[in-house]
Amino acid sequence: MVTGPVTISKVDRKAAGIRPGDRVVSRALPNGTVVIERARPAGLVPPL
Repeated sequence: MVTGPVTISKVDRKAAGIRPGDRVVSRALPNGTVVIERARPAGLVPPL
């Protein structure tokens, strides 16, 4: 896991439901798209 501060625009944070201080996870899709979303507690993450 890589940690550190990131800057996400206010429009994108609002669309993703991310608030300042939230933990986020990111994943790269095969088509080159990067998905960034608010991290959820381990028991609530749906399988891929």
